[in-house]
Amino acid sequence: MNWLYLGLISLVAFSTINILDRKFLGELKIHPVVFPAIATTIGTVFTFIFTLILVGLPDYIPAAVWKFGIISGIIDFFSASFFYYSLSKAPISKVIALDRIKIITSLIIAVVLFNEQFQWLWLPGVLLILLGNILLVKTREKWNKTWETGAMFMFIAGIIGGFAIIPEKMGVQVGMPILIALLASATRSTGYLTTALIFHRQHFAHFWQHLKKFKWGSTLIFRSFCSASGWTAFYYALAFGLISKVTPLLQLRPVASVVLAIFFLGEKETKLRLFGTIIITLGALLIIL
Repeated sequence: MNWLYLGLISLVAFSTINILDRKFLGELKIHPVVFPAIATTIGTVFTFIFTLILVGLPDYIPAAVWKFGIISGIIDFFSASFFYYSLSKAPISKVIALDRIKIITSLIIAVVLFNEQFQWLWLPGVLLILLGNILLVKTREKWNKTWETGAMFMFIAGIIGGFAIIPEKMGVQVGMPILIALLASATRSTGYLTTALIFHRQHFAHFWQHLKKFKWGSTLIFRSFCSASGWTAFYYALAFGLISKVTPLLQLRPVASVVLAIFFLGEKETKLRLFGTIIITLGALLIIL
């Protein structure tokens, strides 16, 4: 399958879970460590099912696949930990764009480590993406300390997440993408569960209380399915396409998240932010094309 289709699947899946995560972390006030511990664990189960469907149960997994899959999961664990804390502190439309700082890191890595050819159109593309991000987070409302904390966490998440592209790309070069996705997901869920059980065990009761309701239980299952689908599609897209093509496509994630937030979360958007989504889209297209 073409990397573009896989990238679009990943984009839609990740944008959807942003909305669902905001519902759990904001509306239900689920702890931002306990929530991903459960959600990612269920997502790992879905990824395992996808593995059985796509390649069956492998008899042998090369050492390099283990190594890069686990390293990917570790980096994603730390990056996503800051990401979830951010979503628990501030509206998506205010802080989600700050996570996109990873585009600069990814493009530098693509050229320096993976010998991808530098294109001059990348420069205006990145500038447009950064400008669009600024417009997304710009607001007439005064930033309070809670939102500022959320923005700081999101920025840190983007910096750490940018380096995840190294083991992710190296992993799909030496092994099956679905196995890298499975190992990374298992590593993330292990990290979340361990941290949650050690430091936040008392918050599990609050979570389970909400999951007894069919609405939230089914939403969690759907969210976990989207997560597994997004990661699987992402790793396959990396296997078939260049970093400089796949990564900019995912820069449209804040655009999709903002649009979805308007319809499903009722977040009010200004013309300035909507203009920012157009700017980001143009910037991503300049890099991809």
